[in-house]
Amino acid sequence: MDDVSRLRIRRMTDRWARRRADLGAGEASLEAGKAQAFARELARVREAVLSPALAAIADELRRAGHDLRVEASEEPPRLDVHVLVAGRSGSKDLIQLLVRVDPVRGRELVAELVLKRSPVELTRFAWPGEITPDVAERLFIDAIEQLFASPPT
Repeated sequence: MDDVSRLRIRRMTDRWARRRADLGAGEASLEAGKAQAFARELARVREAVLSPALAAIADELRRAGHDLRVEASEEPPRLDVHVLVAGRSGSKDLIQLLVRVDPVRGRELVAELVLKRSPVELTRFAWPGEITPDVAERLFIDAIEQLFASPPT
């Protein structure tokens, strides 16, 4: 092979490597932007939708002698709702909303109920904005109903 051909191949492969590096950086930037938008929307929904629903549910539980404690985390984004049932021990009694990244479906908000063992998935949301006040109320009340239906310990 002559020097001109070698030089052409080097330039060709160098350009290819730069294009791939630029594309990779662009994809990483796009993914980071999606993650930030998802986190912002989750924070908005937590404040505008989930918090009011949980406050109303907590009031009703307190009237019956029980309680509710909510813990929120920004990194990683999640919401833990501890249902404190009077006279009950040995069970986690936890409703979790956490972000999972599925290789096929992408980023999702997953709701789970945790009693004693492994979590039970309740539902998934592709975008936090899908959670309306009605959906939030039903989600939490259905999970709490499952919790109260489980055997006391």
